[in-house]
Amino acid sequence: MKQAGKAWRVRAMATVLLPLLFCGRAAPAVPAMPSAPAASVPARPLRVCVLDEDYAPFSFPAREGPGQFLLRRAIERQGGALEITHVPWRRCIEGVRAGTYDAVLGAAANASFFSFLSFPERDGRADPRRSLGSLEFRVMQRRGEAPRWDGQRFSAVEGPVLYGAGIVIVRDALARQGVDASDNAKTSAQLMRMLVAHRADAIVVRQHEAQKLMREAEFQGRLDLLPQPLVAFDGYLAVRREWKEAYPPYVEAVWDEIGRLRAAPDWPATARVLLNDATTP
Repeated sequence: MKQAGKAWRVRAMATVLLPLLFCGRAAPAVPAMPSAPAASVPARPLRVCVLDEDYAPFSFPAREGPGQFLLRRAIERQGGALEITHVPWRRCIEGVRAGTYDAVLGAAANASFFSFLSFPERDGRADPRRSLGSLEFRVMQRRGEAPRWDGQRFSAVEGPVLYGAGIVIVRDALARQGVDASDNAKTSAQLMRMLVAHRADAIVVRQHEAQKLMREAEFQGRLDLLPQPLVAFDGYLAVRREWKEAYPPYVEAVWDEIGRLRAAPDWPATARVLLNDATTP
């Protein structure tokens, strides 16, 4: 269920009612935390915008995903506060650019963002060890048709390849392929309905969400998700440059804690619980 525009805050508490998030199940194990680092804590919450549809493995609009969990724990670790708002992706990016939000969850380190967003870096490049996880965009087509994408190039595609509104990394990947493209659809479900209705020969969708949607009655047995990704990327907590410059030790400490949590031996099991097997066939 979408909750666009709905904001919620999390104050730093070691116990933050985690069991309630798992409906009676044991909360995910989290490594013991050492003493807090010395970083100036901002006077107000970090305002983060998040996509208002399933964005596994980063976030979900109706419950906490792995990326949201990592961010919340990292903010708690610094003694700070967090405010999350679920909005469409294009509105999220433009909102960060305009200063409505301080950060975006799950952004790729794309050059088009570098003028207004900061990413965790190492040796002058985005540091994947401090990312929130990785995601693949795949090409989807109608079942029974010859493959339109072989991992290297498109073929036999009439009309534009469709993808979700405002997704820059997909736009750039399609531009490199030299194919016509359109991002008029807001959700993956809309894209899949357009494909079923023969309004496009190929669409580009997020792998995890597409696998989940393909099990629904209206799509079951009608579509194929091609195995070769169009593009794969690491998703980051990307922070508005002005906010990073105002609180550099704090932001670096949050990024460091995200990396530490993901490197813990029990993180894969914790992430699976947070995903709740939503994308398992």
